[in-house]
Amino acid sequence: MADIVARVEIENPAGTRSIPIELGSVCSIGRGTQNKIMLEDDSVSRNHAIIDCQSGNDCYVTDAGSRNGTFINDVRVGTRTRLRHGDCLRIGEVPMRVLFAETSEINSESIGASPTVVITAARHVTVLVADIRDFTGLTRRVGEKRMSDVIREFTGLAGEELDRAGAATQKYIGDAVMGVWDHGSDPPNAENVIRPLLSASRLFEIVAVFQQRFGLDDPVRIGAALNTGLAILGNLGSRTAADYTALGDTINKAFRLETASKQVNFELVIGSLTWGCLSPDLQSCFQPCELTLKGYDQPEGAYGTSAARLGSCLGRVGKPKVDTN
Repeated sequence: MADIVARVEIENPAGTRSIPIELGSVCSIGRGTQNKIMLEDDSVSRNHAIIDCQSGNDCYVTDAGSRNGTFINDVRVGTRTRLRHGDCLRIGEVPMRVLFAETSEINSESIGASPTVVITAARHVTVLVADIRDFTGLTRRVGEKRMSDVIREFTGLAGEELDRAGAATQKYIGDAVMGVWDHGSDPPNAENVIRPLLSASRLFEIVAVFQQRFGLDDPVRIGAALNTGLAILGNLGSRTAADYTALGDTINKAFRLETASKQVNFELVIGSLTWGCLSPDLQSCFQPCELTLKGYDQPEGAYGTSAARLGSCLGRVGKPKVDTN
């Protein structure tokens, strides 16, 4: 049995709830039932935060892109932050206290027969998010049956592209596609981010033929975003329902960037760190812009381009050959 190195205490009308944290484990916190600490509170996001303990008194909390934030002693944290004995941790509007102690001092709480699967520590990643523009309007015009065929084709071909480009994980949420590339513990470079950039270009090429293929009156268009930074990457959930995924502000911001790309009429928007990794020739393909992102206090600097210009730039500089093994 793994050593228990800390506990999280939550006060409620029924008394104090004490949840043990095991050495080398990751404890997910959120409103969803798959979390080790499930909080039934509307201020808490479905996947809100993660506590990971890699050694005795060496525990960290990472916000998983939550709506209302994660706070330590009333200070909002945006990156993986170390916890100390006695810290007041607030998840949304739910306060709790983190205590470190010897194994013998902690009384374990029964949390079911399917414990949380361990996920990895923070990694450098690049995230690609793409979804179909005006999905609702398009569905009304062409009908649900034909639109379901479009979605099936889009997600199938997108999945093949993400596999070929070496994405570590991919997700499908309605008409949206997400791919995540794992760059490891070192900061990414141009070679790392070129794969997701090429995949973004390929997704634009895929949907460009849909109007003719499905006999539609209007073309199918997508919006896309790339964002680079730190994220928690690995398995989340129970051993019987594990889900390999990525969590954190980098992931959340990628979705926000894609949504906000409509503000500046760009088909592809990339974050500042992604742009900084590109070669000067490719950087020149993008225009700087300032976006208002939902859930962020200040406008965010980004870079945008059109699908046609991206394809032209990649053709001009020569599409780099990348090893996808």
